[in-house]
Amino acid sequence: MQYGDYYQEQKILPRAKAALKKDVAAFEDEFEYGSTLITLTKSILSSVYLTAGELDDAIRLERAVIDANTRPKGANHPDSLISTINLANMLRLAAIWQEAEDLLVEIKALAEANLAEDHAIWNFLTLNLAQLIRASLWLTSKSNLALIYLEQRRDDEAETEFFEVMEESQRIFGAKHPDALTSMANMVSTYQQQGRWKELRVKYEEVVRLRTEVHGRTHPYTLRSSSRLATSMCYMGEYHGAEKLQRTVVDTWKSRAAENEQEHPDSMKAMVGLSTILYWRKNFAVAEDILRQILEEREGRYGRLHQKTIVTWANLAAMVWKQNCLEEAKELYEDVLKQSTAHHGEKHRETLHTASNLGNFYRAAGQLKEAKRDSQLGNQYARQ
Repeated sequence: MQYGDYYQEQKILPRAKAALKKDVAAFEDEFEYGSTLITLTKSILSSVYLTAGELDDAIRLERAVIDANTRPKGANHPDSLISTINLANMLRLAAIWQEAEDLLVEIKALAEANLAEDHAIWNFLTLNLAQLIRASLWLTSKSNLALIYLEQRRDDEAETEFFEVMEESQRIFGAKHPDALTSMANMVSTYQQQGRWKELRVKYEEVVRLRTEVHGRTHPYTLRSSSRLATSMCYMGEYHGAEKLQRTVVDTWKSRAAENEQEHPDSMKAMVGLSTILYWRKNFAVAEDILRQILEEREGRYGRLHQKTIVTWANLAAMVWKQNCLEEAKELYEDVLKQSTAHHGEKHRETLHTASNLGNFYRAAGQLKEAKRDSQLGNQYARQ
């Protein structure tokens, strides 16, 4: 788990951020540039920024970590490579895809070629450990590269990368290892964007079966895969079975929370999944109630300008629109656009997507002037 996720789960994210910033300043006064203590603390703080949805600060700080690792250790050192992978992931989330892709392609090449078994970096490691770290770098860079392809709708390239990761994970760890099962689930996710619904349904069923066998029915990995299976069932028109399965997932998360006296972050994701299934079943009123619960929780946990909160507002706007509450839907959509612009900027993909949705709403409501204005932004989204 990322440090930021842990602090968020413990509900101490703002306090952790303030403490880490103070530690960084103190360590920079006491230790030399490039000190492991400084870079590690900055890396943790960067993770906190990422979890808080403050991508610009996370990216800025991770670039500083890379510089601090690279100067004394070199660009090929594992610490430099790992921090570069972290930066590429942040760039991906910020939709700065080209730079993220370039970084990951470079790391993949390093892991394949430059980090040979006799490379000086590995002299202080045992052969098996060196091979494992090289494999980890290769698998991580390929997985993140595949995610970039997937988000850019380059589905065939994403599937190829994920398939190679799955094969290599199964070879190194075994077919039932958690990492191998994760890589299998990632590969299957490409089927969704390609409209391969039947294959999606069959493969997710296989993933759930293997997860259950390895981890048990109530493990987070199994529950996440079960949610994806429920979604795939919807694509096949199996709405009743999908709702039944997703309600079981939601109830299991609630039981786990009661046992542990603490709610898991994925509990909210499961409720989002249930609201989506209810939307497809046209049970809009119940879906709206669930979304309002989610919104209240996310605003309290993340604040109004966090991406997860903004997405929930957008989903609620769509749900209200479906129930013909046009004035409330309009206010919600306009509010979402303001939030997205403040958080991401005017030209970000998520902002343009929101503008496109608002344009569609205006068009349906007969407000053609407003529809034309927002549709122009929506066209930019479609071209991305």
